[in-house]
Order: sequence, then structure tokens, then C-alpha cells
Amino acid sequence: MVDPTGEDGEHRQRFDEATELGLKNLDRVLNSLVSATTTQGEDFSLLQEAYKAVLNHRRKLVQRGGPQRRRRGREPHAGRPRR
Repeated sequence: MVDPTGEDGEHRQRFDEATELGLKNLDRVLNSLVSATTTQGEDFSLLQEAYKAVLNHRRKLVQRGGPQRRRRGREPHAGRPRR
């Protein structure tokens, strides 16, 4: 049976790997965001919207307890209910 909290060894490792890959992909998106969302002479509203969306997604990945949180010595869901 798989531990639904994600603390089971193999499940946790897969979750961490997926989170790490997700964060790397977001870095790649950020590197091309300006050229993908702007046109010379136009405003930057699309860039601003896309940048906020990428940062929001990154925040969600990190808050779900990816490897970065445990490296700081915190358990991902300790003391709070899961959503």
C-alpha cells in the first residue's frame, strides 16, 4: 500500500525527482519568457502576466514539499493539514 502522505521511500523519491524536474523546466521557461511574450514597441502586459503565472507555479511546487524544503530541515507537511 502506498502512503498517501508521500512519505513512503520510493514514492517520496519519485515525488522529489518530479518536483526537481518541474523546477528545472520553469527555469527554462523563464529564460525564454521575454522573447516569447514581447514585441518591440508594445507594452509588457503579456510578459507581466506570464511571469506572475510562472512564479505562482514555482511557489506551489516548493510549498508542496519538494526537496528544497527538506534540505532546510523541515518536513513538508508537519503540523498542518494536507489540502
